[in-house]
Amino acid sequence: MPNIIFKRNDSFFDRLRNYKIFIDDQFIGNLKNNNELIYRTGLKKFYVKAKVDWLYSSSLLIENKGSEDETTILVKNNLFNINFIIIFFVLVILSKSIPSLNLELTLLSVLVGLYPFVKFLLQKQKYLTIQESI
Repeated sequence: MPNIIFKRNDSFFDRLRNYKIFIDDQFIGNLKNNNELIYRTGLKKFYVKAKVDWLYSSSLLIENKGSEDETTILVKNNLFNINFIIIFFVLVILSKSIPSLNLELTLLSVLVGLYPFVKFLLQKQKYLTIQESI
């Protein structure tokens, strides 16, 4: 029976949350931060998806060709980009240091800080990605 290895890289923002892994909509286990989950299956063709909180990844079709094939699947989040966090803090610092632009820069920093969360709410299916690793 082939092994399916689910890998998850270190993620600062999801560090305390486990990803739930499903094969054909059946829960098989939790994937912890910077860890891997190994699952043995006799299925030749199946769908895999991940879930965190109420957010799912898109389903990924896996086809095992041989009886001892080993498939590695990488699961990661796409929400946070460190650039938005840096821009947010730069705008907050600028708003405090330039009194004449205080209101405008404060509002802009709030909007930049909220962007990842709005993206998260509008694109629930794109929060997690799941891809076969070669």
